Amino acid sequence: MTIKNLKKWFKEISRYGSEKYFQNVEGSNDPEKKEHREKFRVFTQDHIYDISAVEREDGGYLGCTVVTRKPRAGEDWNRGNDLADGKLNYNTWCKIKDDILGYELILLDVQQTPMEDKVKEEEKRKDFDLSEQYCAQR
Repeated sequence: MTIKNLKKWFKEISRYGSEKYFQNVEGSNDPEKKEHREKFRVFTQDHIYDISAVEREDGGYLGCTVVTRKPRAGEDWNRGNDLADGKLNYNTWCKIKDDILGYELILLDVQQTPMEDKVKEEEKRKDFDLSEQYCAQR
């Protein structure tokens, strides 16, 4: 696979398939090692993702890191993490996409979903209806 393929894959997670969401922040060629490197940056509301790609004869490398855009209260550093990495191929890209999506999801701070509440309310109503029928028969 090539970095050119990677740029096409970017369209899978960008709005309207636009490459404008990916900033090319670094690039280099090393003819002796026969490798080409590029780093792309993606911004979300709270995070910055750096996607690094190395194209070379052994299959290359593709990896991603994430860092917060601002420090937490009382901290003077930005938290970060390594995300998926591996060979420069579509499988690694899919793992990176999944990690980015997982990082952006927000954990709900509720015990039950509204749908679960609705089902429980319907079950209570059915139980009440049955008790009314039982009382009417007596």
